[in-house]
This record gives sequence, C-alpha cells and structure tokens, in this order.
Amino acid sequence: MNAHTATVTIQASPKVVFDFVANIENLPKWAVVFCQRLRREGSRWIVTTPGGELSMHYATEPKSGIVDMYGSPAPGVESAAYSRVIPNGEDTEYVFTFFQMP
Repeated sequence: MNAHTATVTIQASPKVVFDFVANIENLPKWAVVFCQRLRREGSRWIVTTPGGELSMHYATEPKSGIVDMYGSPAPGVESAAYSRVIPNGEDTEYVFTFFQMP
C-alpha cells in the first residue's frame, strides 16, 4: 500500500486544534476534497468521497493528541488514516498519514 504523510503548522494551541480535528462534524471544513458530504445514520457517520460512500469512525486520545480515522467502504473492508496533534512552542503541528487502498 502507498502511504502519504502531510504536516502543517497551525497558529493555535494544541487543545484548540485537537478539539477541532477530533470532532468528526468538522471533517467537511478541513478535508474539503475528501469529504464532500457528511451525514449520520443511526450510530454511524457516512462520508461521501470522490470514490463513493464509506462509513467512518474515529479513535481519539486527547492526552497524546491522537486522532485516528477508520473508514469502511464495504463490510469487512477498512482503511485507516492516522493523525497527531503535536505541540510546537505556541503553535501546533498537525501530522496526517493515510494509506491508499489497492
């Protein structure tokens, strides 16, 4: 699988960045190409992407800045994107790695 990692410096505190990124409802605000639409179906979040729809859930850990995202385009198929919110002085580094499915 191919991996892609991107890093961006954000002029905000790690708490502000974590709270924003860890809230799945903000996904369409920052992942504008990937997340064309977000809707809730019962307990699941459905994301409309350029490649179709997928069910998505997050695993987060505020203390360590972990915001991992798991998407399932079909039953039994899951892909992951891992991200970290890292303090950098008064700013924050946001590191995002995803794996391109075959």
